Amino acid sequence: MFIRSAGVWSQLSDKLVGSGAMNSPPYTDFQGYSVALAGDGNTAIVGGPGDDRGLGAAWVFTRQITPLTQIGTLSATILTGDRVRLDWTTLSENSNQGFTVERSPNNPNTFNPVPNGFVPGYGTSTISHSYSFIDSTVGSGIWYYRLKLVSLSGTYFYSTAVPATTVTGVKGSATPRQFALYQSYPNPFNPSTMIRYDVARLSQVTLKVYNMLGQEVVTLVNEEKSPGNYQVVLNAGANMASGVYFYRLEATAITDPSKTFTSVKKMLLVK
Repeated sequence: MFIRSAGVWSQLSDKLVGSGAMNSPPYTDFQGYSVALAGDGNTAIVGGPGDDRGLGAAWVFTRQITPLTQIGTLSATILTGDRVRLDWTTLSENSNQGFTVERSPNNPNTFNPVPNGFVPGYGTSTISHSYSFIDSTVGSGIWYYRLKLVSLSGTYFYSTAVPATTVTGVKGSATPRQFALYQSYPNPFNPSTMIRYDVARLSQVTLKVYNMLGQEVVTLVNEEKSPGNYQVVLNAGANMASGVYFYRLEATAITDPSKTFTSVKKMLLVK
């Protein structure tokens, strides 16, 4: 149930908090009754004198607010055994103060800021921007990373978390022997999915997403990659409708351009 109400409301993270009077059909029997939204941003309490049906009645609802800054891609790359590089892009930015890089050991639930992990944003911009951050304070194990998007007004949102597996003191021990492109996960997905791939030798790598008509939707990767295991997150933007999409990996060896690896896989977006 979504309650439209007159009154004063403020934004807390991705929820609305405040009070007002309910005026949303078809609940006309509660027309004009007072509405209070609890501090958790989810519980609306509707009350009114002389009517037990309204007094103390409550509904639970969630109203998600679209982030001002839209994340395009986010990936985590192992540079050495104990260093991780995060790369991300924005589709557009609006009042973007910047990004706080956060990480969580072993699970994607308990996050803490990475030391010196704030990256300034571009404020307001209608074009795409690329960012990078190197975490040199991580230990061995499986780590999950996410971005806290902070606006100039202090509101914030979180990106999808991405994993990185590190082994302190070991360099190159997990170098793949062959190129590979894996099935995205989750699949079907909404709004994001992770794509993993392996690079066996220094190569120029492109990873692109296409629709059913063969039209390019987005380029996720287009750069030189050293041998290693990689992952990138695809966030479905407003230009991606529900349906079947294909993602294509092409890796051309730098030392021998005649050696090219190509692989295509399918995924389903359900909005």
